[in-house]
Amino acid sequence: MKSKFKKSPALTVLFFCLFIVVQAGFAQYSPYYKSVRSGSYIQDKAYYLLTCFDQLPNVRESLLKDPELQSIFSEKMKYISLIKKQIESAQSEGDIKNLDVSVFKKLNISVDDIAEHLKFSEQQISTVASLLEKYDQKNQAMNMLIRDHLRPSGKFELYIDEKNPKYLRTAWELTAKGLNHVIDVYALGKDAEYASIDSASFDVKSGFYQGLVSSLIMNIGEKTDEQELFFEPSLQFVLGLLKINHRNEAARFEPLETGENYKAYQHIPNISWNDYPYSVILVPGEGTINYKEDMNPIGKLRCDLAAQKFKAKEAPFIIVSGGFVHPIQTKHAEAFEMKKYLMKEYSIPEEDIIIEPFARHTTTNFRDAVRLMYSYNIPTDKKAIVVTTAGQSYYITNMGLTERCQRELGYVPYKSLKRLSVSVVEFIPEIKAMQCDPAQPLDP
Repeated sequence: MKSKFKKSPALTVLFFCLFIVVQAGFAQYSPYYKSVRSGSYIQDKAYYLLTCFDQLPNVRESLLKDPELQSIFSEKMKYISLIKKQIESAQSEGDIKNLDVSVFKKLNISVDDIAEHLKFSEQQISTVASLLEKYDQKNQAMNMLIRDHLRPSGKFELYIDEKNPKYLRTAWELTAKGLNHVIDVYALGKDAEYASIDSASFDVKSGFYQGLVSSLIMNIGEKTDEQELFFEPSLQFVLGLLKINHRNEAARFEPLETGENYKAYQHIPNISWNDYPYSVILVPGEGTINYKEDMNPIGKLRCDLAAQKFKAKEAPFIIVSGGFVHPIQTKHAEAFEMKKYLMKEYSIPEEDIIIEPFARHTTTNFRDAVRLMYSYNIPTDKKAIVVTTAGQSYYITNMGLTERCQRELGYVPYKSLKRLSVSVVEFIPEIKAMQCDPAQPLDP
C-alpha cells in the first residue's frame, strides 16, 4: 500500500523541513525563553554560560565528575587557602593589624600574583574547551544545555550556525577570556577599552586597594562550602572586583520589565503596528558635563526632537538609551533622566517610553535598543528611526559608525541604515545584537 503522505506535496515539504531542523539541532533565539537565574544580574548578563553550568543540575553533575576540571578548581582554591592562612597566621601572632601594602611585602604576597593565579591560563582554557567538546558529543545534559538554553538565549548569537561542539567551545573561550580581561583591568590596572569611564575606581597599586583585594580573597576563602565548580573561584574574584569598584552598572534598574519599563512592556501587546510608519523612536543619550548636572542640554534637545516625532505618530514608543557614563562614576543614568524630561515637559505617558539604561557608546545605543526590541516582541522586520541632533546623525551615517561597530562589537547591530534628514536616521534591527560581551561587564 502506497504512503498517503506522498500525495500531499505540502506535507512532504513540511516533514522535510522538520527533519532538517531536528538533524541540525539548531534552536534559534526566542523572546519567550526564560533565563536561568543565579541571583546576580551581572553574572547572568556577562557570564551566562557559567550560570547555566551552575544552575542546571545535570550539567553541574557532569562537570563535578570530571577529574581534570576538579584539578583546576583545586589548584585555585589551594592558592586562595594559602593566602588566607598566611594572613591569619600573621594576625594571630600579632605581626599585622591592618591589611595594607606593607603586609603584602612582609608576607611575600602581591596582587599581581593573586590575579595571575585566578586568571585562566591558555592551557586551562584549552583543556576545558577540549573537554566540553567531548561532553557535547556524548552527554545528553550538555546537548540540552545548548539546545534549550544557550541557543534560545541569544547570548552567543554570532555562533548560532556552528555545530554544537564548536558552539560550546567558543562560548567557553569567550567567557574565560572575558573573566581574564576583568581581572587585568580591575586587579592589575591595565587599560580598559574606554579607560576614562570604565577603569578601576582606585589606584590599584595603592596600599588601600591592595588591602581591599586581600580582604576580597579572605572572603572567597571563607566560602569554600559554596564553591565546587572549576570556574567558581575566578568568577567570585571577578564579581568581587566589580563590587569593590562600585561597578554594578549592568545590574542597576533590573529587572526592567517589572520596574521602569513595566507600563510600556504591558502596553506593547495592545499596539496596532500598521498604524505607524516606524516601530520605535530611538533617542541616544549624552553624558553630563559635570557632577552637578542631572541631564546634558544636548540630551534635552534630542528629546525635544523625539517628542515632535512621537506626537506626529511616527512610532508608538520612544526608546531612550544611555547609562551611567559621563563623567566617570556619575550618579545619573542618561535614559532615566530623559524619560523624566519627556514626561514632565511633553506629558508623554509612561507607557509609551522604554528606557535602556546601560549603553555607554553610540554603538551600544543601537545594540541595546535592538536587544529590547527583540526581547519585548516589538516587530523587528519593521523600520525604526533614531532621532538626534544634527552632529550625531551625521556621525552615525557618514563618519564610520558601522566600521566602529564591526571593530568594537564584532558585528553591526542594524541594517539598511539611511539618513532621512539632519535629525532622523532610519534602520532595521539585526539579530546579531543579542550577542553578549563577557569582556564588558558594565554593559555586556
